[in-house]
Amino acid sequence: WFAYLGVWVYDFTKSKPLIQVDPGPASRPLISDDGRKVVYTSSYKGYGTHIVNTDGTGRFRFSRWFKPTAIDRTGARVVGSTPNGADIWIMNTDGTGLRNLTNTARVIETNATISPDGKKVAFVRQHGTWPKITSEVMLINADGSGLQSRGKVFGEPMVLPALSMSEDYSVIAMSTFTRSSNGTSLFKTGNSKPVASLPFTWSFMNAAGTRLPGFSLNGPVIWDLALPDLKAIGPEQIGKAEVFQVAANPGESFLLMFAAKKASIPLPPFGTLGLDPNSILPIAGGVMGKDSTTFRLSITIPSNAALIGRALFSQAFAIDPRTNKGSLTNTVELKFRK
Repeated sequence: WFAYLGVWVYDFTKSKPLIQVDPGPASRPLISDDGRKVVYTSSYKGYGTHIVNTDGTGRFRFSRWFKPTAIDRTGARVVGSTPNGADIWIMNTDGTGLRNLTNTARVIETNATISPDGKKVAFVRQHGTWPKITSEVMLINADGSGLQSRGKVFGEPMVLPALSMSEDYSVIAMSTFTRSSNGTSLFKTGNSKPVASLPFTWSFMNAAGTRLPGFSLNGPVIWDLALPDLKAIGPEQIGKAEVFQVAANPGESFLLMFAAKKASIPLPPFGTLGLDPNSILPIAGGVMGKDSTTFRLSITIPSNAALIGRALFSQAFAIDPRTNKGSLTNTVELKFRK
């Protein structure tokens, strides 16, 4: 949390006392995923961008003008922009390695975020002026190569950070606003246009790129970029229960399947069949409810020593009966142990 009175840190996991790591005036604090570093802008002992350990030690000003918008997992690198938002820059938090990633003239580029491993940077490039502003989501390698557009959406980016990127770079989420509406647009990095537009909606994503239940000013989240999706939840032990969770959009029909062998058979436009057709066994099926996006099936694995070391493969298929558009999920592999 921050205020103009300074930067404060509270460790919720260990219930450590609230401590002030910088007296300020300060703003824009960013904490590394490992919880050890905080980067922020401060006027204390000279205006600039500072880094400090979350215990208050090791404070260091590594730039006088850099505006950080995101920090990598360990706090080693940050991305940001110039005060006028002209370009996207990356640098090390020890003050070295400053690099202009975009070098664009008369183009507003903001809201940069960096992947947890520090290898990819996503940012927003704006075109036009009010009231006709278009925001374009861009993706670039951290060394400045491989710049590519991931899609455009009408409106300006919301307040920082506005962008969020999954662990494997495959999903980018962006929040925008216009004079009349707000929303969240979702992009797969392999696509050139938004996958979904969620008015007045916030949602959350885990490290694997799968979105978690969110909330909306207009009701529950009903679209999910990562759907359909399949998960196995359990110890993968004989004699124990394993829960198979199918996630699909409301109103979609689904089929949960199992097989003893794995395969990789392209089935356009549905995706790739990951199960051996000769050993597929349909187990369960149904239709998602109006406000439901998950189905769970609990199966107790037989307490049979012959199953130790054996593999079981599972996959689901979901289809929207209103459009007849369907998709295969990811393939889940279980290997049983004692």
